[in-house]
Amino acid sequence: MKHNCRRIIGLCIAALLLCTGCAPSAEEPQKALMRYMENRYPEDNFTWWYNALGGEGENTYQTFEIIMHSEKYPDAAIHAARWKKDGEFIYADNYMAYYLQDDVEAFMQQMAEKYFGECKVYEHISNGKLVGSNFPTDATVEDYLKSKPSCSFAVFISPGHITLDEAKRKMEQFEAEFEDRQYDKVGAGVYIIPNAEDYAKAEPSYGQIGSKKDLKSFDFVGGISSLD
Repeated sequence: MKHNCRRIIGLCIAALLLCTGCAPSAEEPQKALMRYMENRYPEDNFTWWYNALGGEGENTYQTFEIIMHSEKYPDAAIHAARWKKDGEFIYADNYMAYYLQDDVEAFMQQMAEKYFGECKVYEHISNGKLVGSNFPTDATVEDYLKSKPSCSFAVFISPGHITLDEAKRKMEQFEAEFEDRQYDKVGAGVYIIPNAEDYAKAEPSYGQIGSKKDLKSFDFVGGISSLD
């Protein structure tokens, strides 16, 4: 009887240790996401910042999101996430938005200049838009803008180049080109800045449309909703 009791106790302890060893820890998905980013973008260096999604237990293992700092883009909040679908982990991140930002802004500025003349264009990147691991790391501007990136642009027109009425007419053509190019989930707000001094001070932070009080003193030409 004693021998059987010892055997049963031993089996129980072994089972407990086995379960404990198999239980997912909070570190596992965090480390997996860091490895994913390092392998996908080996030319950059990432530093963990904080965990944005995921808690203790099963949810931590099934769905997890972290925010990282990037050596190449120190001011960016790089998001990476993974979740389980059909028994496999899916990985996604928003790194390509920052990687392509300069090229995207230059492309959009050329497009806007066709209608409004001299202008400045700044992109506001949505942190919530992640692209999967199948999105090519050598993607073009067109690839990005057609991927439904949920981004928006602020277009600031230099004063004296176009009247407000003329800009409003050109706005219809600008919006039509968005539709022709199938830029879904891409928005834009177009403004004429009344004087040269304010135009010279326009900066990238103005790309967050509506976040600056200065916008109230500009002439609003029109907007293209990124939610259509």
